Amino acid sequence: MDGTLFSSDSTALMTARLRARRPHRLLGLWRARRSGDKAEMKLYLYRHGAVPVQRFTPYAPLQEWLRTQEGTRPIFLATGAPQALADEASHASGQFAGVFGTQPGHNNTGARKAARLVERFGERGFDYVGNSEADLAVWRCARRAIVCNAPVGLAERAAELCDIELVL
Repeated sequence: MDGTLFSSDSTALMTARLRARRPHRLLGLWRARRSGDKAEMKLYLYRHGAVPVQRFTPYAPLQEWLRTQEGTRPIFLATGAPQALADEASHASGQFAGVFGTQPGHNNTGARKAARLVERFGERGFDYVGNSEADLAVWRCARRAIVCNAPVGLAERAAELCDIELVL
């Protein structure tokens, strides 16, 4: 979701909102970060610094591509953002058949996201849109990659793991 569906970063937006509106909650955020449990940190930010999904900046190239895919295949949102925020994004867009987000004890990124998608769709049973190093673990299990808004060189690394459908 961050950097693909939206050019905004949900963690940065929620942290800024928490600082501005609920600075007394910063100690709790610090504790959540120090615990090393990224899922807990993200969920804490969502509970105390949630930003309405309408305030996120859509990433236009992916939005346009998603419109071309309507009716051709089911599209799911798999994100490291908190499940509730992912549900909001899904509801606002109306484009997704289902949503996989971060939940208590499960930071839905990298190998954990890959395992969840393989469990649901099978090895090589899905195409995946991503934009970061963490997505390499998912592309290793995907049928095809859609590389979106990514740093230089990531598409080449993804191509070593699966077929590239598109680079946006």
